This record gives sequence, C-alpha cells and structure tokens, in this order.
Amino acid sequence: MWEHILGPGCQISRDVLTQRGYVYRIRMEGQSDRGRRFTVAGVERAGAAHTRWFDLANLKVTPDGINTVDEAHPLRPAQV
Repeated sequence: MWEHILGPGCQISRDVLTQRGYVYRIRMEGQSDRGRRFTVAGVERAGAAHTRWFDLANLKVTPDGINTVDEAHPLRPAQV
C-alpha cells in the first residue's frame, strides 16, 4: 500500500480526495532555534475546510500506514 504525500500547493481532485478520504501533506516552515527551516506534516480530509498541520516529530510510519501521535491511521472507505 502507498500513501499520497503532497506539498501544500499541490492540488488533488475532490473526487480522488473523497474516494480516499484523506491525503498527507508536507511543507517547510519558519526557522528553528538554529536558524534553519523545519518540516511539518499535515492531514487533509475530504470535506474539511483546512489541512491539519503538526510537527513532523509526531509522525509515525508503520507497515500499516502513517499515524500521528493523537490520530490513528485513517481507514479508507474500502477498508471500513
């Protein structure tokens, strides 16, 4: 199984997003305490108004998919 991981400006069709239920996004943001940019990840859900962004340290990749610290891997409609 593979996951869609898109940058913040990459478009995904509403039909594909509705079919999948979600898409992961990744972007560079601000500056860290060392003056460097850092990476954040996000989850865009079908029907949601905004992408939910979170620190990359809260992202966990497992054989079952991608999880955040406070959110389990979302099931696709076909898996429900």
